[in-house]
Amino acid sequence: MVTNPNYLIAAALIASLQRLRDLHPDMTLMQLQSLLLAARDPGVKQRELIRSIDTVDSTASRTIGLLSEHGSRRIHGLNLVRMEVNAGDRRERNCFLTTAGENLLKDIMKDFKTVSESAALVGAAI
Repeated sequence: MVTNPNYLIAAALIASLQRLRDLHPDMTLMQLQSLLLAARDPGVKQRELIRSIDTVDSTASRTIGLLSEHGSRRIHGLNLVRMEVNAGDRRERNCFLTTAGENLLKDIMKDFKTVSESAALVGAAI
């Protein structure tokens, strides 16, 4: 029986991070944060996303490029995020999850659901 209260949440985070590392072994926290911002706010403006991750434009562009189908430098894109030109202002780009990005988030949520269910069982046993 697991008695460490941190064990289950750590297990869920480890499983989720492993999913991300399987996709891209060098995924950074900034890339993960960008992915989660696009998931939380579908259609978020690229400028707002850049402001949220608190970095310079060039770093943010590489980050978003890696998450999109385009990639960055010699690294293939992960196709987790797609960029669309804003119909109201063609200078703006909006970020959305792709089907692959949505599926990844669903898998991560399954990891946490499993842990939540396990925590309920452990709580009942303690």
